[in-house]
Amino acid sequence: MDAIFIVGQHYAVADHLFPPAYMHMIALYTVWYNYVKQHKSLMGLSPAMAADISATLCSMTDLAEMIDASLPKAGPRGPYKRVA
Repeated sequence: MDAIFIVGQHYAVADHLFPPAYMHMIALYTVWYNYVKQHKSLMGLSPAMAADISATLCSMTDLAEMIDASLPKAGPRGPYKRVA
């Protein structure tokens, strides 16, 4: 996980060097670090729980459900073009 943190530091300095996919990776890592990971220095709490932002420890399933809920819903498909 140290490599992602280093990428995050460089991303803040030179944002034109990284494609937009890195923004999603850094955002996902930040949410995981603050809401899912238990920290030994916080006696098993996540930073969000220690700051009283979240009452419970989230799981990766919770994160996947939040991501799925934020995606646009698929609508009906249009007709296919017929190739002659």
